[in-house]
Amino acid sequence: MIRAFILSLFFGLSAAAADDLADAKVAFTNLITYQKTDDIRALDLFSKHCLITYTVNDGKTEKIAVVPAEAFLEGLKKEIAQKHGSKDEYEDVKFSSDGPKVTVTATIRNPGSDKRSPFFAVYGRDVDDGAMRIEKFKITIFIHEPKQ
Repeated sequence: MIRAFILSLFFGLSAAAADDLADAKVAFTNLITYQKTDDIRALDLFSKHCLITYTVNDGKTEKIAVVPAEAFLEGLKKEIAQKHGSKDEYEDVKFSSDGPKVTVTATIRNPGSDKRSPFFAVYGRDVDDGAMRIEKFKITIFIHEPKQ
C-alpha cells in the first residue's frame, strides 16, 4: 500500500513537472510575441517580486544593475507605449526544469548588429493564480557611445 502511494506520488509529481515545463514554454513564446507586437500583456508575464539583473556593456566595461520589479515593470510599460516592437531573435533556446521551477537560457541576436547577448529567466507558478511567471530575469544590454 505504501509502495502504491509512493508510486502514485512520483507519477503525480512527474506529470506536474511536465505541465510546468509545457506552461513555461507557452509563457516564453508569449513573451517573444508580446515583445514583437508591443503588447501590454507582457507585464503579466513577470512576477510582482521578480529579480531583474541587467549587465550593461558599453564595449569597454560591464556594469551590473539590479532593478526593483516595480521600476522594471514601469519602464517596460513606457517602452511598450512607444510601439517600437522588438526585432530581436532568440537562438539556442534551452529549457530545464528543477522541481516546480523552469529555467530558460538563450542567446538574443539583434538583426541590426552582430551583437549577441545571453538571456536567462526562471519561471515559477504564481501563488495567486497558478500562472507561470518570470521570477528571475537576467539580460545584457549593449550601449553604444555616440561617435564624435
